Amino acid sequence: MQRRRCSALGGKIQRSSWGILLGTCLAMTLLSCGSSSPPPAPATGSAPTTKEITEGTLYTFSNGVTCLQRRDYADNSTTKGAVEVKDIFKTEGEYARKVERVSQAQPQSAELAAAFFDICFDYGSGRITKEQYDGDRQAYDEIRQRMFPGGTPRDHTADIMEAHFEKGGFPSLQSHSPDQGPSGKCDCGPTVIEVDPGNVSGHVNEKDLHFRWDASRICLGITIDNPGGTIAFSKDSAPVRTYELPDSFGTAYMTFFKPGYYSAKLSYQGGCRNVNCGPRACSTTATVAINISAQ
Repeated sequence: MQRRRCSALGGKIQRSSWGILLGTCLAMTLLSCGSSSPPPAPATGSAPTTKEITEGTLYTFSNGVTCLQRRDYADNSTTKGAVEVKDIFKTEGEYARKVERVSQAQPQSAELAAAFFDICFDYGSGRITKEQYDGDRQAYDEIRQRMFPGGTPRDHTADIMEAHFEKGGFPSLQSHSPDQGPSGKCDCGPTVIEVDPGNVSGHVNEKDLHFRWDASRICLGITIDNPGGTIAFSKDSAPVRTYELPDSFGTAYMTFFKPGYYSAKLSYQGGCRNVNCGPRACSTTATVAINISAQ
């Protein structure tokens, strides 16, 4: 009788047992591949864009949410504390009960951050609804303030602030502007991004302080090649965190966990062209001042 070998088991087997052991080999191979490296691809929509920053990897999704995978994510995402937190958030129940159960589990700050990254990634991937994400984010904020009231070291930027962005949502300046660029030219539009308001005031833990940005007139209505932009936050002139803008116009929502003077520097750029010229490199910027009081 013909014999075959399963390299994962290292022994000879009968053909009649091949199907069973093939399944065993496959299962062992899959188990051996388990790791806490980047999460699986989104269930729906396009894959997120990624950007490496000092704190780790920023994932920006098509729905505007940005999730930070910290550099210590691999060391903390599968620990007992992180797994408990994720299991608690997955269960249905009252918000207050989730907060209480996670507080009782006593996860480390890095475990809590790793668990919330997975929740954020699930929302960006379309695996959970915005309502579920908003509820979990509210619980996460309360848990962090309850368990780590003094914060963590300064380079843990999630303990300083967090932000998310919604693209569009209102008529852009370009949508009701007659400008289409002078004939035969690729002129750049305004060099200053429209922001409203230009100064934001609030207090620590105040939810979703916000402002609108609009860089839609960067090319005066002609084609934009490779558009993109960032928003860089700083606190008392020290860099805190940088996000990618999801579109040329939209709304930024922010929550700050430490008092101080912050700024948000926006930049947007692209190559402006039409059938007669271009592309011409154009850019536009703006800065929003943010004052956060202790209460």
